[in-house]
Amino acid sequence: YGYPHPALAEQYNAPGSPYWAMKSLLPLALPASHPFWTAPEPPAPALAPVSAQPHAGAVLMRADGEVTLLAGRQHHAWVRHGAEKYAKFAYSTRFGFSLPSGPLGLEQGAYDSMLALSDDGNHYRVREEPGATQVAGDTIRCTWHPWPDVEITTWLTAAPPWHLRTHRIRTGRALHTAEGGFAVDRDPGLTRQACAGRARAWGPAGLTGLIDSDGQRTGRVVDALPGTNVLARRTALPTLIGQLTPGEHWLRCVVLGTAAGPEGEAAWRRPPAHPTMGGST
Repeated sequence: YGYPHPALAEQYNAPGSPYWAMKSLLPLALPASHPFWTAPEPPAPALAPVSAQPHAGAVLMRADGEVTLLAGRQHHAWVRHGAEKYAKFAYSTRFGFSLPSGPLGLEQGAYDSMLALSDDGNHYRVREEPGATQVAGDTIRCTWHPWPDVEITTWLTAAPPWHLRTHRIRTGRALHTAEGGFAVDRDPGLTRQACAGRARAWGPAGLTGLIDSDGQRTGRVVDALPGTNVLARRTALPTLIGQLTPGEHWLRCVVLGTAAGPEGEAAWRRPPAHPTMGGST
C-alpha cells in the first residue's frame, strides 16, 4: 500500500504480526563464508509474458516491468473486504486495487476491475464468491450469481498489456451495469476522455482505459472517493455504464493498464480483436 490504510488490516493482525516480516532478516545471522553469500548470482531466467495457473484459477501477465493477475478462483470469503481483495477480475502492480468507502453509488463503491450491477441504481453487487472456474490456455472462465435469478459467466483472456473480458448475463430482473478498468492516481494532474463505448484516463501514474467491443455502453470517468485505493489517495476510474432488461445479454470489452507516454498511447490505439462468443457455453 502507498499510505496508511487501516482497511487493509485483517482480523488476524496483532502486535506480533511484524514477527513474520522480521524472518526475512534471518540470513544476516549467516557467516560471510556461507553459500548464501558466496554463491555466484546467475542471471534471472526469462519469464513468459503470460503464465496460466490452472490450479490457482489464475493467469499472470507481464508487460513493461509490471505484472497483472487475472483472477478466477481465490479463497477470500472470511476476510474483510474479501470480494475487493480477492475476487476482482484483475490486480495490477502499477495500479493496485480499491476498497469501497460506502454502500451507495459508483463514487463510494470504487468498482475498479469489477462488473458492478444494481437493480435500483444505487446499491451495487459484484462477484463475491466465484462458482465453477476453469482455465483453458490464456483464458479463465467463471460463473457467479449476484442474485438468485441472475447468472453471469465471465471469460477473462490475457493479451498483454491488455486483457479481454466477456460476460454472458442471464437475468430475471432489470439491471444497471458499471464495469471498471484500473483506478489511476488523479492528484498529479490527469487527462481524461469518455464517450460512447470507451473511457480512459492518464497521467504520471499511468494510463488506464477500456473499450466496449460492441458499443452498447457509455464511457464515464468516475472520481472515486478519497481513501479507496491502496496505492493512491485519490483516483479516477474509467467505467462503462449500461442498462439491461430481463433476459440474456452479452457484454464484451478490452481493458488496458500501462505506463503513460508514447508507448502507452500507441498501445491504446491498437486494441486487441475481441472474438464473438454469443452462443458459447
